[in-house]
Amino acid sequence: MNLIMSKQMILPILTNIAQSTANASNKPILEGMMFDVKDKMLTITGTDIVVNLSKRIPVECEDGCFIVGAKKVLSIVKAMPEDTIEFTLSNGIVTIKSGKSKFEITTYGDVSEFPQIPEIEYQTQFTTNSVDMFNRIINA
Repeated sequence: MNLIMSKQMILPILTNIAQSTANASNKPILEGMMFDVKDKMLTITGTDIVVNLSKRIPVECEDGCFIVGAKKVLSIVKAMPEDTIEFTLSNGIVTIKSGKSKFEITTYGDVSEFPQIPEIEYQTQFTTNSVDMFNRIINA
């Protein structure tokens, strides 16, 4: 798996998702962030069991999945000198490269141990104009 992204795009996503991971847990996998690529769609997920956050981004990359320490990957990406960041997964090691900088971090074991976030289908929709909505809020 070889994933190339811009720092400008990935950093805000990692920052938000890292906030949802556990700081110290008896389940170390909850301190991790899952990167899952399926059908050219990257899903980055973090959870502490109570709060679940995930973000989907279209990517040009082969399918693959890994979990790395959320705070560690965030601090590495923040420190990267260039805008282009490359994540490479090989034999349980994720290599993060940017310019001349290169970091290797070990993945968290089995991705099947990561808590599954339920998919929620939102089917309720409505359309209104902003003036009507504003008036209803004010008069409530």
